[in-house]
Amino acid sequence: MSGLTVADWLRIEAMAKFVVAHSTVSVLRRLLPAAASVAAHRSLGRFTCFDHGALLVFPERVDYALAELARRGFRPTPLVPSTVVRARLAERHGLRPEDVPVMITQAGLPQGRSLELFLLPASERGAAAVMTDEREHQHQAHLAFRLREPREELLRLVVDALTGQGGGLEADGGGFNPRQGARGCTVLYFRGPGRLPAPYRWPRRLEIITDGRHSQVLAAHLRGTDTGR
Repeated sequence: MSGLTVADWLRIEAMAKFVVAHSTVSVLRRLLPAAASVAAHRSLGRFTCFDHGALLVFPERVDYALAELARRGFRPTPLVPSTVVRARLAERHGLRPEDVPVMITQAGLPQGRSLELFLLPASERGAAAVMTDEREHQHQAHLAFRLREPREELLRLVVDALTGQGGGLEADGGGFNPRQGARGCTVLYFRGPGRLPAPYRWPRRLEIITDGRHSQVLAAHLRGTDTGR
């Protein structure tokens, strides 16, 4: 049986092609606002590297989706429960977290990059409203950069570069997932104005991901997030 709809496969294929075709520098050129400073580009290029693109998709069943990904040449990793995206969806749609049991897999791509898929089964109680909204607006789609060294001082430098006058991005939530990686991982999301040009039309949404728990940086970032978004 098929795990994913044609609509979701088209989104997956578009994101996978983008991730393989672009470097750290070229993604930043597309993603950062036109007014972003040279210093912001240099800081991101020095301290981070382009890691993955991400989408929220809605399989009939998660195991079918993993099997289909493998048949199509992707290399899906074992599933990990989502914490950040699950909480975001529950808050956005007025649902209980248990109504949106999102799972994460990383589908391997060339050049050491991946496609991160957030999997929410279409049969789940909260999926119908989320599916319609996400396919139209792609709120959870983003492009992710990994901190080259998981050091808090570097993370602060990157955050300042993105949200200061030279970067032009706003804090857009984040969190800590203890089940991703040996030490867990901290993720910080940022958002810029508008969307990427056609044919992608994804929101200008960037993720910084780093190993370990960085509680102070995360807390400051969440205080700066517009919770009404």
